[in-house]
Amino acid sequence: MSGYSNKTGSSFSDWFHRTFTHKSQWERYDLKNRARIGIMKNFGPCLVVALVLAVMTSWFYYLYDPMAILFSGWDTFRSVHQSRLITVVIMCLLTAFLFGPLEVGCRRFFIENERGQQADLKEIAYVFQNPNYLNQMLTMLVRNLLIFLGTVLFVVPGLYLSYSFRMVPYLLADQPGLKLTDALSLSNDMMKGQKWDAFLLDLSFWPWMLASMMTFGLAGLLYGWPYRQAAAAELYLELDREKYGG
Repeated sequence: MSGYSNKTGSSFSDWFHRTFTHKSQWERYDLKNRARIGIMKNFGPCLVVALVLAVMTSWFYYLYDPMAILFSGWDTFRSVHQSRLITVVIMCLLTAFLFGPLEVGCRRFFIENERGQQADLKEIAYVFQNPNYLNQMLTMLVRNLLIFLGTVLFVVPGLYLSYSFRMVPYLLADQPGLKLTDALSLSNDMMKGQKWDAFLLDLSFWPWMLASMMTFGLAGLLYGWPYRQAAAAELYLELDREKYGG
């Protein structure tokens, strides 16, 4: 019995270490500074693409967002969706066939922009112009469903999975031919030891969230949201360089 306890304790310790111990060389200040420089060099297009992402994540991705259930409660979340069944079905189809692939295109835009290549708005539609559309659509659908199912079971697993699979759209944007299992596996590998720091990175944008609330969304729309998306792309690029020499 004591041997079992030691094994369990060790497993928990290993999980805790992988999740909360910072194993990377990146720092929030440097990463966010590069993000600021990137968006200011191409501000107009960054604003447009960030707005597209904001619409998807704020409205359509409500179907999968664990934070929606966390803040509204499962009973409220379920009752709203049941009362609008037709709308939910339409949103599911749009999310699967349009918004998932479109998110990959938006992430591609910010990756290219943060690489200093003065990204063009046409990047957001690139998924629909290459032969890997069905693979990327399916991969995004499975990723979102896994996060949603984890959230339905309990909110914390949903949040955990959302950070584990955070890099999936970036990987698909950077490597269009990447298969479903490879994309999920690579993202999980990239986020080992990074989840807590990624969460703190997200949390560091709370002043912009507050400013957005105080200005009826204007501060977030005009700067906070593009800034956050650029920083997210910088995180992907940093982890890609550290793990794979990208």
